[in-house]
Order: sequence, then structure tokens, then C-alpha cells
Amino acid sequence: DTPTHLRGLHLAARAAGMQGDSAAVRAFEKRLVAAERSEVAKKLDEYDRHQDDIANGIAEARKALGAAK
Repeated sequence: DTPTHLRGLHLAARAAGMQGDSAAVRAFEKRLVAAERSEVAKKLDEYDRHQDDIANGIAEARKALGAAK
């Protein structure tokens, strides 16, 4: 329901990776990185609870996207 939700985007990228869909992984990673600033500003409790997982997902996405250039 929220297309910029950080945890949702991170989990979607992971699920796409498990299915071997590299194009979908890249698409979700791009959306994750693009949504970071505006979503973090929302200060959702869920983001606090899953802070490490989200931060790791964003770091992995940035690394993968940098390598994909």
C-alpha cells in the first residue's frame, strides 16, 4: 500500500534475489535508495525496530547500484 516503505522495498529486493530476478532486484534497490531520505524523515516506529536491517539493505543497494554503473 506504501510504494516507498523502506522495509517493504528491502524485503522485495531480497525476495526477487531469491527468485533470481536481477532486473527486479535492481529496480527495488533503486526505489529503496531513492526513498531513503523522505521515508526516514517520517520517523516510523517500524523503522526504529528494524533500523539495522534497513541500514544494511540500503548499504547493500548502494554498493550493488554503484557496481552496476
